[in-house]
Parts: sequence; structure tokens; C-alpha cells
Amino acid sequence: MLRIIWTSLMVALLLPAAALGQSPSADQLDHLYHKSGLATLVEQIPAGVQAGFDQTFSDDPGSALSPQQLKIIHDRIPQAYAADDIRPGIEAALAARLTAADAKFVLDWLNSPLGRKCTALESAAAAPEALQAMQTYAQQLQQLPPPRARVALLDELATAVKAVENAVEIVMNTQLAVAAGMMAAMPAEQQKPLGLIHDQLEQLRPQITAAVQSQTALAFLYTYQELSEDEIRRYLTFARSAEGRRYHAAASEGIEQALTAGSLKLGSMISEIVQATENQSEI
Repeated sequence: MLRIIWTSLMVALLLPAAALGQSPSADQLDHLYHKSGLATLVEQIPAGVQAGFDQTFSDDPGSALSPQQLKIIHDRIPQAYAADDIRPGIEAALAARLTAADAKFVLDWLNSPLGRKCTALESAAAAPEALQAMQTYAQQLQQLPPPRARVALLDELATAVKAVENAVEIVMNTQLAVAAGMMAAMPAEQQKPLGLIHDQLEQLRPQITAAVQSQTALAFLYTYQELSEDEIRRYLTFARSAEGRRYHAAASEGIEQALTAGSLKLGSMISEIVQATENQSEI
């Protein structure tokens, strides 16, 4: 009997948290995906990647890619980040980390007046057209800096949802995948091993982290400018709850995996496009 109890205890300790409770239903996952703003964010990914791609190469007039190649790649980006391909991975991450009770807790928050308000603000701030508005807001902050207490509170919120860490990993993985795709399109004698590309990117991690930290601070000030400090504290309470931490971890994991998969697909597309155009083949 003691052996059976001990074996059962060891199995329980090794199981993921979600396995210890009932898994979220398909209906709960669907509601989480839409009410959290994840669906809106996923729909905006292609336009955001296109904008970043265009900006990167407009700042690099000496690019090895021709204008024709750049246009074709730009137009193919939505295929690499198709919402129908991204959604299953995000829902799988939510299902793996959350129990049905966790999902209910999060949905109760998302359906609350403050939860709906926060989601609407986050969705609006994630839209590509919000970038210019955020830059204008940054200029306004130079003339009228926000109270230190508010900045500190938003820093706590960013820390609670691990905004900087998650964003850095997304940037690193995306750059690695795209760099690998472009490297594959180069002559064999000019190609570098993937491990070397990874190591070179890792050397840039401190600079990338510093840039992301600065941008995250601005993004949180801009996104939540309509929230009172009391509302921010209430949001922070949710984010720091056990259920909130699991939810944000699952959502971040799902988005990171989806973006990495999309970036790998884009990298493969870039390689194919470069090879095809250089061979004057039909694309």
C-alpha cells in the first residue's frame, strides 16, 4: 500500500499543473482567444511584420536584396503568419498550462468592466497605426513627464507579465529565423553555420534588451494612459495571481512559438524567392 501511495505521489509531482485539474473546454479556449484580444493581436501580426521588414530595408540602401525581391517578400509575409496557422498553437499552449478553473478565473477578469477596458486599450495599442501615435506621445512626455509613482506602478505590471523577457525572446527568435532564411539563399561559400548566427545574435542580447526595456516603458505608459492608478493596481493584482501568472505565461509561450514558426516559414520563403528570382524563374 505504501508503495502505491508513494508511486502515485511521484506521478502527481511530475504532471504539469493543467493535468491536476480538468482541462479547459473548447468553448473556454475559444472565449479566451477572442475576449483576451489574442485574436486581434494575431490578425495584426502580418501588418506589423511587414512594417518592420520595410523599415529595416529602407534603412539599409546597400541591401543585397533587389527592390523586386523586397516587394515579393513583403507581399508573402501574410502567408507566413496566417491567423489560421497561428491560432491552434496559442490555444494548445493555453490548454497545456491552464485548468478549467484557471480559464474561468481569467474569463471572469476579462468579462469584468476593467478587464474589458484593458483588453480594448491593449488591442488598440497593438495596431500598426498606433505606432505614429505612440511616437507623438513620447514627444509629449518630454514636455510633461508622467508622475514617478505611475511609472513605477507600470514597471511593476510589466515585470509581472514578463513583458521585456518575452519581447526579447520573440525578437531574438524572429531575427534568427529570418537570418537563417537569408543565409540559405546565399552562395554556399558565403553561408555561415546556424550555430554561429545564433552566437552572433546572443552577443547583441544586451543591446536588444536595453532597447526593448525602453520601448516597453513607453508602450505601457501609452497603452494604459486612460487607466487610473487604482485601476492599474487592480490589473496588477490579477497579473500577480497564480491564475493570472499561468495565463500570461501560456499566452506569451503560444505567441512566441507562433511567431517563431512564422519566422521560420518566412525565412524559407525568402530563400525560395531569392533563388527563384536570381534564376529568373516564375514565383
